[in-house]
Amino acid sequence: MHQTRTVIISVGGSIIAPKEVDEEFLSGFAALVSRLLIEDMSLKLILVAGGGGPARAYQNAYRAISDKTSDSKFDNNAADWIGVAATRLNAWLLKAVLGNICELPVVEDPTAPLPSWPPPPPPPPPRGGGVNE
Repeated sequence: MHQTRTVIISVGGSIIAPKEVDEEFLSGFAALVSRLLIEDMSLKLILVAGGGGPARAYQNAYRAISDKTSDSKFDNNAADWIGVAATRLNAWLLKAVLGNICELPVVEDPTAPLPSWPPPPPPPPPRGGGVNE
């Protein structure tokens, strides 16, 4: 049995989408990840995406609107959740770009148990008990 090597890579949101989505970076990153996993079958990658430009743009827009209106007082908790949503958007984009080489779901709830990987093998077919046996 071979030993699995786990490597965690932080993919900053400012790299994924500095002002808009960096398609060239994402294409190259997907090719690199694919090559690494083909070359080293013991390698397991954990990718952590950041919120980047979209998170800041939405948070800043929320702050600007809150500052201009008396109906909406700026709430740090709401701003944090806006950043979380942008981070998840970047994570889903990474997963989609990686296609079949990223089979596990994006972690939405960090308190939930992670799925085991690789999944356990299917049970063997039942033996005996047949009419002709």
